[in-house]
Amino acid sequence: MWQNKGALGQLYRRLSAQHGTKKAIKAVARKLAVIFYVMVRNKIAFDKEKLKIDTARQEAKRIAFLKKEATKYGFALQNIAA
Repeated sequence: MWQNKGALGQLYRRLSAQHGTKKAIKAVARKLAVIFYVMVRNKIAFDKEKLKIDTARQEAKRIAFLKKEATKYGFALQNIAA
């Protein structure tokens, strides 16, 4: 599970770091169960796009977190043209 490069693997790694391995396994298992249940109930095929990782959103959240941490310690982050 932790080696999976997809959205569920990323979810597991994030939850594992925050709440521990046992809770992360339960959360990912529940997410899979909900996905399966919705597929069976609505009689729809699996859609990979719903699990797609939104990298732009994650990057924006990470930058916002880093800016908040920097200001907490008295620093300011600046954008550098790459």
